Amino acid sequence: MSTGVKVLGGNRYEVAGQLSIKGKTQEVVVPATFTAQGNTGVFDGSLLIRRADFSIGEGSWAKFDVVANDVLVKFRITATGK
Repeated sequence: MSTGVKVLGGNRYEVAGQLSIKGKTQEVVVPATFTAQGNTGVFDGSLLIRRADFSIGEGSWAKFDVVANDVLVKFRITATGK
């Protein structure tokens, strides 16, 4: 998979790249929106990851009935232009 940003139209984008957690790397495609607010840009998005793919949770936390395998990561990034 190549890394980069794909324009979907409007204010929607797909960001492709590699996500590394605890020494394990997965290819991901993250949908995001961009909103300009004056000299500032705001990126909003979310990504569903599976704990088992990254060995997150050990011991009694390893079971998915205690903590779900699917975890939704939401983000908001604010960038200010110069």
